[in-house]
Amino acid sequence: MKIDYKNNKLTFFKKITGTNFPDLAGLNKFKPKGDAVLAMLGYVKEDFDPFYTKRGALAEKLAFMSLTKRNHKCVTYDPNKIFYDNFPNDPYFGGMIDIEIPSENTLYEIKSRNIKDYDKISKYGDVAQENQALHYGFLRHYKQVHIMWIFFDDETEELIRNDKPVTTYKNLKMFEKTLDVNFDEQAKLHKDALLYYIHCLAYQAVPIEDISDKYLELLNKKRPEPKPVSNNSQNGNTAKPVQIQLNLFGEES
Repeated sequence: MKIDYKNNKLTFFKKITGTNFPDLAGLNKFKPKGDAVLAMLGYVKEDFDPFYTKRGALAEKLAFMSLTKRNHKCVTYDPNKIFYDNFPNDPYFGGMIDIEIPSENTLYEIKSRNIKDYDKISKYGDVAQENQALHYGFLRHYKQVHIMWIFFDDETEELIRNDKPVTTYKNLKMFEKTLDVNFDEQAKLHKDALLYYIHCLAYQAVPIEDISDKYLELLNKKRPEPKPVSNNSQNGNTAKPVQIQLNLFGEES
């Protein structure tokens, strides 16, 4: 991937969205920060089951219907018109809001899960997914945002997977949560996420300790064995941390 410089200014920058913000901020225990950078820049592409896109689309439709029945004036956005970004004037952060209610100064992040996760989510929530909602609330300067999970049973998921009409809505469950936007906390998390991302871009490298074994395997890399402590390290001469080098930059123009 080529990134050109003009007058020492980066002319290409893939923005941090609600999807990867929790990862870069270290809030997703299932995806390390290094994995997030590699995925954002296209170095690693995981096989993605289109079923999850279809299930997610149905969840958003059901959430919109539910909120509208409760007399909320919901707004959704056409990704082809806004280019998947509700924040075109922000140079660093962006992404697309699932459902917005401007008249109430709030928004909803919609998530779909298997029904086996209902008890866990309803009791503990999901920090990474909740921070996707908080990301958009922070950028919109909303004091409160919401996240809604739609839980699908196995029978309904099988219908979705095989593109058959869903007739099992009675089997689904819904859980929603209201989140207060702590602007000081979010400002720090966004700063940390941005600085980490820029650091990787600037040094054209990702610290190997921030990369999962799965991603190392996809990169055909091996995690190096830890080196024994030497006398030099005791004297303050420590070895440089191991990193995965990235070929990001083209020649200056």
